[in-house]
Amino acid sequence: MRFMEERAGSAWAWPSSTAGIDHAYTYGYWLDCLKLDRVKPAISASTARCLRHVARNLFGRRGHPSLTGANEPTLPHLYSCTQQLRLLRMMLVREDGADLRIGQAIPRPWLESGKKIDLQNAPTSFGPVSFTIESHIDRRQIAVNLTAPARETPRAIILRLRHPNGEAIKSVTMDGKPIDSFKDDTVTLASPRGALKILVEY
Repeated sequence: MRFMEERAGSAWAWPSSTAGIDHAYTYGYWLDCLKLDRVKPAISASTARCLRHVARNLFGRRGHPSLTGANEPTLPHLYSCTQQLRLLRMMLVREDGADLRIGQAIPRPWLESGKKIDLQNAPTSFGPVSFTIESHIDRRQIAVNLTAPARETPRAIILRLRHPNGEAIKSVTMDGKPIDSFKDDTVTLASPRGALKILVEY
């Protein structure tokens, strides 16, 4: 990462074409950003890939950016599509040793009032996980319905809810009972099992 950043290999979290680094081969860089909890570069990369490289007529990825959108000679560019989906998956659900991270790099605008994130039966190394995150920021709340993996219980599910205005969590209830295992924008659920209803207040 240092080599890439110190030698002008990236600009604004995006690989520099002048340095000869193809964006399609930088998934490892962004994954390391997530492991180091540098979520902004991963979010910027995911957004930039969609804005700059998605074909306008096929919703597929092209091999080379173009202002005109003419990309037929490079389609289908399945490697880039795969890396884009892998990055999005890791932003939403990521195994971290014995823990499972949910929502680590959700873009803040996705949790504006009235918006919902719904992920069902997402495969993980612990088993499938499902969750729905509904924002009621106008009432200073975010509601989460979470079904923990059943095949193997994670040591913890680390749930991050990135408030649109960067506000910190003030209180959390799980299945109607208050819990105190939260800090800043993150709730830690130790040895979670079954279906859980979580209400976060700001």
